Amino acid sequence: MGTTIAELQGVVADLVSVVKDLTTNANHVTQTVGQMAQVVPEAPNPDNTQSLCMPSMQLPPFCRDTVVQDNIPEFLERFTQQSLHLPAKTSLSLLEQQCVGDWPRSVLYIIKTTQGYEGKVEEEKLNICIERLRAEFGESKEDKCRQ
Repeated sequence: MGTTIAELQGVVADLVSVVKDLTTNANHVTQTVGQMAQVVPEAPNPDNTQSLCMPSMQLPPFCRDTVVQDNIPEFLERFTQQSLHLPAKTSLSLLEQQCVGDWPRSVLYIIKTTQGYEGKVEEEKLNICIERLRAEFGESKEDKCRQ
């Protein structure tokens, strides 16, 4: 019971047809998604804030461990410049995401558990976190030991 060349050619032709249909569908989906991305409808906004459209930006990460010793003043300067136009709540979330590693994350966690932190407005919370990171990582280990 062998397969003839004509039967194989028929199977190949059917497969080619399926692939062409899939390619056409993929192109159609790509065009539709592209059109949808260009048209952003105005959403009703009850509290008069802007619709959240995250800008495309490359925020610097901050990592402090035995291998990577990022510079905190440089990180905070770049982070502040690149997130200046964002609401404080968004900047605070981004700051938490950009702090990589156990030590920086634990510093931010400890800040959140201090008394009175939750009662602060978002801008104050952001400033507290920035200042605490600066205090924790701004000095060398030798300077901290001397104190």
